[in-house]
Amino acid sequence: MAVSMRDLDSAFQGAGQKAYPLNHSGLEIWRIESFRPVPVSKSLHGKFFTGDSYVILKTTALKSGAVRHDIHYWLGKDTSQDESGTAAIKTIELDAVLGGRAVQYREVQGHESDKFLSYFKPCIIPQEGGVASGFDHTEAEEHKTRLYVCRGKHVVQVKEASLFNGSNSSIQERAKALEVVQYIKDTYHDGKCEIAAIEDGKLMADAETGEFWGLFGGFAPLPRKTATVDVNDTGDVSTRLFGVVKGQHEPLDVESLKREQLDTYKCYLLDCGSEIFVWMGRNTSLDERKSASGAAEELLHTVHRPKTQVVRVMEGFETVMFRSKFNSWPQSTDVTVSEEGRGKVAALLKRQGVNVKGLLKATPEKEEPQSYIDCTGNLQVWRMDAEGKIPLTGSSMSKFFSGDCYIFQYTYPGELGDQYLVGTWFGEQSVEEDRNSATLQASKMVESLKFLPVQARICEGNESIQFFSIFQSFLVFKGGVSANYKMYIAEKELPDVTYSEDGLALFRVQGTGPENMQAIQVEAVASSLNSSHGYILHNGSSLFTWLGNLTTSEDQELVERLLDLIKPNVQPKPQKEGSESEQFWDMLGGKSEYPSQKVGRDVESDPHLFSCSFTNVMQVKEIYNFDQDDLMTEDIFILDCHSEIYVWVGQQANSKYRRDALTIGQKFLECDFLLEKLCGQAPIYIITEGSEPTFFTRFFTWDSTKSAMHGNSFQRKLAVVKNGGTPLLDKPKRRTPVSYGGRSAALPEISQRSRSVSFSPERVRVRGRSPAFNALAAAFENSNTRNMSTPPPIVKKLYPKSGSADSAKSVSRSSPITTLTSSFDKPAEDTSIPHLVKDAESKKAPINNITEAITIQEDVKEGEADDDEELVTYPYERLTKLSNNPVTDIDVTKREVYLYGAHVTSWKNDYGEELLFVSNKPPKAIRGGIPICFPQFSSHGSLDQHGFARNRVWSIDSDPPPFPTSSSSKAFVDLILKPSDDDLKIWPHSFEFRLRITLGPGGDLMLTSRIRNTNTDGKPFTFTFAYHTYFSVSDIRGYCLQHIILPSYLLVFSEVRVEGLETLDYLDNLQNKERFTEQGDALTFESEVDKIYLSTPTKIAILDHEKKRTFVIRKDGLPDAVVWNPWDKRAKAIVDLGDEEYKHMLCVEAAAVEKPITLKPGEEWRGRQELSAVPSSYCSGQLDPRRVLGS
Repeated sequence: MAVSMRDLDSAFQGAGQKAYPLNHSGLEIWRIESFRPVPVSKSLHGKFFTGDSYVILKTTALKSGAVRHDIHYWLGKDTSQDESGTAAIKTIELDAVLGGRAVQYREVQGHESDKFLSYFKPCIIPQEGGVASGFDHTEAEEHKTRLYVCRGKHVVQVKEASLFNGSNSSIQERAKALEVVQYIKDTYHDGKCEIAAIEDGKLMADAETGEFWGLFGGFAPLPRKTATVDVNDTGDVSTRLFGVVKGQHEPLDVESLKREQLDTYKCYLLDCGSEIFVWMGRNTSLDERKSASGAAEELLHTVHRPKTQVVRVMEGFETVMFRSKFNSWPQSTDVTVSEEGRGKVAALLKRQGVNVKGLLKATPEKEEPQSYIDCTGNLQVWRMDAEGKIPLTGSSMSKFFSGDCYIFQYTYPGELGDQYLVGTWFGEQSVEEDRNSATLQASKMVESLKFLPVQARICEGNESIQFFSIFQSFLVFKGGVSANYKMYIAEKELPDVTYSEDGLALFRVQGTGPENMQAIQVEAVASSLNSSHGYILHNGSSLFTWLGNLTTSEDQELVERLLDLIKPNVQPKPQKEGSESEQFWDMLGGKSEYPSQKVGRDVESDPHLFSCSFTNVMQVKEIYNFDQDDLMTEDIFILDCHSEIYVWVGQQANSKYRRDALTIGQKFLECDFLLEKLCGQAPIYIITEGSEPTFFTRFFTWDSTKSAMHGNSFQRKLAVVKNGGTPLLDKPKRRTPVSYGGRSAALPEISQRSRSVSFSPERVRVRGRSPAFNALAAAFENSNTRNMSTPPPIVKKLYPKSGSADSAKSVSRSSPITTLTSSFDKPAEDTSIPHLVKDAESKKAPINNITEAITIQEDVKEGEADDDEELVTYPYERLTKLSNNPVTDIDVTKREVYLYGAHVTSWKNDYGEELLFVSNKPPKAIRGGIPICFPQFSSHGSLDQHGFARNRVWSIDSDPPPFPTSSSSKAFVDLILKPSDDDLKIWPHSFEFRLRITLGPGGDLMLTSRIRNTNTDGKPFTFTFAYHTYFSVSDIRGYCLQHIILPSYLLVFSEVRVEGLETLDYLDNLQNKERFTEQGDALTFESEVDKIYLSTPTKIAILDHEKKRTFVIRKDGLPDAVVWNPWDKRAKAIVDLGDEEYKHMLCVEAAAVEKPITLKPGEEWRGRQELSAVPSSYCSGQLDPRRVLGS
């Protein structure tokens, strides 16, 4: 379309440049004065005069980065024909300024569209007058009694007549009318007037009813059937298509409507009865479009429907309603020309001196999806089989088969107590019997909890971010193990492809980080590869990893993490795309072509809210510019985000529809009302009013008190109006979560704190914090710290992804981990880097320098060149705290590492607080910090206790192999240990032990060990290993709160506890390594403890209540965890530990003990420990302890 500047009104310069998020005001309004559009100030938006015509522009920024424009021209009932015609023409000009893509609506007073009315909630009440009459502003006047009629359940049409409740009106309409009452009260009465609700049918006996009818001269019965007031009745008008020729509409004889009938060089009219569409081809001129608009007005007069809505759409930007009228419409339309046209308009306006910033489509910023759910809760998982639910334990809880169905229950802390998510996961190859059984069982679980849980339906390949965040690491294997699946493949004579650990298998690795990573088994053929992904391939003892050329260092890290879950303790053969070995291709059956486009999922789009009604069929109606008040307690609503849908069920909705909510959601996916190609397997969430999770409420400005009010919608609104906006609350009591085969959430008995039972492999294991214990912690927290009546602090993730923007601010990128090069020959002065103890004499560690310099490096991603010019190397003397010329950009007082034993002896936070415990008693070796136990842990072997690595002098590794890290902004040091001749005499194995000690930008401390068998005699060797970490704690001992009176309970409150080891099996070193199962909600301490916990999770937390600090231990390749404290008696027998120092130390050690690690020559093992210290105010519970104890 050719655009001339003289065709465009100068009043529209700069229009639509500022975009607003969905559901936020982004309005610009012009009033037609003397045939010209004149801007209306924002303070007058929503105030319309009956004698005027207006042009309204709504600009919305979409998640895709595009900008959407909706243009409306509003015609007052008394506006002149000239003004209304001018408004119609100016709307087309405004669309041209915006690039010819806006949808344009004709709005007539009293017959406005829902979308238009949604801009001006709760209503618009046009005022008499207008610019032509000279009365165009509000003047103070004596109050006049008026009566208004309000119609509409979601947006309200207000006409001056009456405001009282007719018996035929619905509860929702009455509630919406009260929003109009509030608006009138605030707008016309300064919020100072009495409100009376008059019910149809009440006689004069009621005082307020009598006063009301007195205004009419007395009571008169009202007819039950209302006479129609719609003068725009369309009857049964059949859809007709007209062509526009020289400004006239001409009917076209077509049997059925198809997209091919519309010519890009022409304009058309589509008369659908209730509305008329004007379709404008992309290559039509501005004059032709104006003529088409005139033809639509002429058609309205011809068919005597002056109030019918007119919608003008541009080719390529047709509305869903318009496309739905056609029997055939292509799924996608090329809009490149339209983008080019938009750019030409922008260039034209720019030459005229107009600011066109924001006119062109902006490139959207890539946002990493967020789960909006607390990931520290308790998870239980069951697999469906013919006999019912089978509980899964340990690592099997996150390993699913494609031929099976699963149920999961997740309990996590919420604002008012525990929140629940009960869901089903359907494998792609699962059978109908298992799906139905899983759905039925999950529904029963939800119903047993009084519909408090959110219910989810998840299908393989369409999992939501919430699902992945809950499981964190998630594996999907081919085949299935359920009896129904086995029966199905036998009946169909299909091969059983169920995964075998020793068989051939290829896994695609995907995810965004350690808290969201998946390995999906795919066909073990070359065509399954993808240049944008990493893969794991194994067959028998052969193990390969493959990284495509488009992968990142984060992808490599995910491969390594998932490798530990699929094939732990086996050394893989890395393969890089383009340099694969023949053995690799042979395992895949030979080379073939494969894609490079990353396997993606449906992304979340802008949300759309629909109300549902049910007669013979389900009908939906979109709610525009929605907010929380649109959710009526009597109804069911669907929130469509494309990638998933949410079915919201009001407390007073029909019970039948409540039970059928999942079916309703599935029906919505099938109907695809927005023609957006919804996936029928998209996640469905069923949400009951009052139990809305954060990942739902984020789409609204949410007030949780609104859903806790008494009564139906009308009663709630009336209470708010009459009580000055103060809601009357009816808070539902939170129930203690039902534990289906798992641990009870009830308060444990005191004896459970140290009680052990014999090992039981069938026991269901759950993870996370104890709700009961958290409740007590919240109740007994120092009152000066946080007022319990205030809202609880925001829950932070215990295990944030390293390298985040926020965490990078807290510690400088140059903050180092420094090394002290020393040997133990003779006493020396304190040259530690940085300083650990009060003075050099307090440690009495004999040290002597053996190197001249140390290197502080910034991490280099694997595959990148290691540029020596970018490495910062400082002489050793400048890195001591006593240096006369210290390095200015490195704080040498926070971290300390000795070359003797590669021993980390200091780790401090930003406040200078020491986080590691080190004894002040003169040592023979340093007692505390993080000793390295290799090749033997404790006395589990023939060597001296804890092996010899901790008593050897290590070297700086000047040429280390690439170490994968999760961030490129970390300071680190690389150390190496090789056996001496003396070492080979006591342990005859050649090895290379490489250790990288890393300081993250958020202050986290990471130790990564790589041990390689370098034997030349072909012999393997076996070893055990541990990071013997001593944490500094306030006081390990518990104490009793005698003054708390709670019947039937003696409350013992521990200052320090360990979470993440609940219900796990352990070996008790104090009882000859006998195997037990841990009991209780958290590990607390009253006596000596020396336990080796087996098959532990990758994350363990140590909560120190007095210091309000939580240590988070994250580990890879180290399946066990050792917990040790000597207590008072044994502490006195330890020569390098003070008698009272045991109170302030706790060892929680990432280890590999139960199953020693075996390496063949050339194989390498990796074990990593990452430590974080975070404020733990959020770890104290958010439940009322009385409610916990009383439930």
